[in-house]
Amino acid sequence: MADEFNDKNNKNNVPNMNLHQGNATNSPWGLLLILSSISIMVMYVETMLLPAIPNIIKEFGLTYSASAWVFTSFIISALISTTIVSKLSDIYGRKLILLIVLAIYITGIIGVALSDNIFMLIVFRIVQGIGMSIFPIVFTMSNPSFQKIQFQSAKGLWLLCSLLEEYLG
Repeated sequence: MADEFNDKNNKNNVPNMNLHQGNATNSPWGLLLILSSISIMVMYVETMLLPAIPNIIKEFGLTYSASAWVFTSFIISALISTTIVSKLSDIYGRKLILLIVLAIYITGIIGVALSDNIFMLIVFRIVQGIGMSIFPIVFTMSNPSFQKIQFQSAKGLWLLCSLLEEYLG
């Protein structure tokens, strides 16, 4: 593993991907595909909430101003957790922290689905907000895998996936 950085022709300190051919996570394009799929999943789930707000208001007997906490709690949690999770991923490794955050996010999704009162819904939306902190990890995981020229194409593909997220949602 250490040899992949010791190539004399490797001026950008980018891992040599030829050492592990056949493994999708070691290919920069395979890695980008996997990380983009994770991002699409997260954004798809989040864009489904807005059309459900009238049903949430009716189901829980809320006012429109009280229903705003469903979004607000999520955003506040995402803002706070992004800085914490980014630092933890630098310390303990991006892959491990990404998997932990995804597990927390899935727990939040299940909790929101099983919520029977507004307090539980807001608490699990806070848990779900932690899932939004995957984006800095995803960006930093995919960035060093590409050469400068490839990175422009990868960024364009990432933008296309972002548009797809909004279209699906």
